[in-house]
Amino acid sequence: MAKRDRGDRPLLAVVMAAILSAAWWTGAVSAGDAPTTAPGLSTDRAEEARRLKDQGDEHASRDRAAEAILAYQAAVAADPSLGPEIAPSLGAQLLWAGRTAEAVPVLEAAVARNPSDRETRKLLALAFRWSDRLDEAERLSRRTLAEEPGDQDERNGLAIALLWQGRNRQAAAEFDRVLAARPDDSEALTGLSRARMEMDLPDDALVPAARAVAIDPKNREAAEQLARVRRRLGRTVEGEVRAFRDSDELSLFELSLGAHGRATRGVDLGVVARRSFFRQGSPGKGANIGQVDSANGSAGALLFAYRPGASLAVRGSAGLSRYDAGDFRPWTGSAGVTFFPGDIWRFALDWERAPYETILALQNHVTRDTVSVGVTRWIPWKTEVSASAALLFQHNGNDAGQSRETRGQRFELGLSRRLYLKGDVTRLTGLARVSYLGFQTDLDVGAYDPLRQTTEEIGLDGRWAFRPRWEAFATAMAGAQQEKGAGGSPSYSLEAGVDREVGAAGRITLGGFIDDSSAAGRGGGYRRQGGYLRLRVPF
Repeated sequence: MAKRDRGDRPLLAVVMAAILSAAWWTGAVSAGDAPTTAPGLSTDRAEEARRLKDQGDEHASRDRAAEAILAYQAAVAADPSLGPEIAPSLGAQLLWAGRTAEAVPVLEAAVARNPSDRETRKLLALAFRWSDRLDEAERLSRRTLAEEPGDQDERNGLAIALLWQGRNRQAAAEFDRVLAARPDDSEALTGLSRARMEMDLPDDALVPAARAVAIDPKNREAAEQLARVRRRLGRTVEGEVRAFRDSDELSLFELSLGAHGRATRGVDLGVVARRSFFRQGSPGKGANIGQVDSANGSAGALLFAYRPGASLAVRGSAGLSRYDAGDFRPWTGSAGVTFFPGDIWRFALDWERAPYETILALQNHVTRDTVSVGVTRWIPWKTEVSASAALLFQHNGNDAGQSRETRGQRFELGLSRRLYLKGDVTRLTGLARVSYLGFQTDLDVGAYDPLRQTTEEIGLDGRWAFRPRWEAFATAMAGAQQEKGAGGSPSYSLEAGVDREVGAAGRITLGGFIDDSSAAGRGGGYRRQGGYLRLRVPF
């Protein structure tokens, strides 16, 4: 009996669908929404319109979207009354042809005419996802799932909309529901891997990505995701050469070499060594003790990061430095923890200790301890608001009779808004930032410690995949600074460069930067410009 019931239901569904379609069409005709033939239209033209519609259906069945679109449009031109009937098919073919902007209004009109048409509603949700109208796509998908909870294709679509909004935990939960019903769904497996990678859980992302590739070896998206996860879990050696020169005639040349890798589940370890060369010309060197015009330094540090789950991240470092200026041998360190209560909020607490690197500051044994707290609010799906506050403790180790310490405060408020996104790489983001920096006293020991400085900036940050394995990036900011005892002045900064992927996990980065402030207060303003070359090699 049970078998007979299952066999009868598809036939019953077909009969009921036919009856409901006939009833809907008859009602539309009686209501005057879609007459069989437009008033005054000849029978020949009506028949020609029907023939063109059938031709469009034939092209659509053969995945010939361009030809189907032309046939459907010709049918509507011959008999406009066919528009409501053809709209869902025309909208679908516009989607498959990559003409999403044209498909959206066609499908919106079709759904408005017949809100109960679930298949057209699903097409509109897909069009909204492709149009970056993710909140509307989510709303339509949830409505469909409320009517038909077992529609796993639409649940996949909902998960993708959540993923693209940055709501990774919710997306992962929806992908898990799809996989509970369809364990071999490669799209859901790939999506689940992406969601876990966005939460920086590469160990958890590896299994679904590998399974997706095993199920469908020709799936390019799954293969790229698996490669992305393996790069994150792999070990690399990274080297960098960096140089800059500022308006105090101070030049810095720096060489660094480090190794990073996954030690065990959730734990990343690294080691970095650095060699620095300071050179300063006139008139800048006149402020240095004994007019010293050069200094050399070396440093090493151990790095540690631990991510036990989606809600917590811990990081830290410890190191030693040595500079021949004043025989300065400071220790360095950092520690931090970030708490993620969900997809929307992020709270961070950090401490860092480091020397201040100018020749005069090194001669005076200047170090700074910074304790900061920050909060970030993600407003799906394009906007992020952040705020931070920090206490700075500047220590002076010389014997000149000055105070050995001064304290400062730093406050920052930032806003970012995504303006454009294409694929996984190409994007453009608008930035706005307001900050305050102030210290109790000026120790005049070569460190920048203004009494009170405010800065307002706006800018753009972007990355562009302009060729396979090639990416260009740039961040540009412009604004103004005000310092106590001096008027406001303009400021700007620019960093730009190119990335080139090499092999499976290698990368070469070449970049340059310029930072210009004309502040006329105690800091005196500065201009710094330079560049860097970075190389990453897997091992």
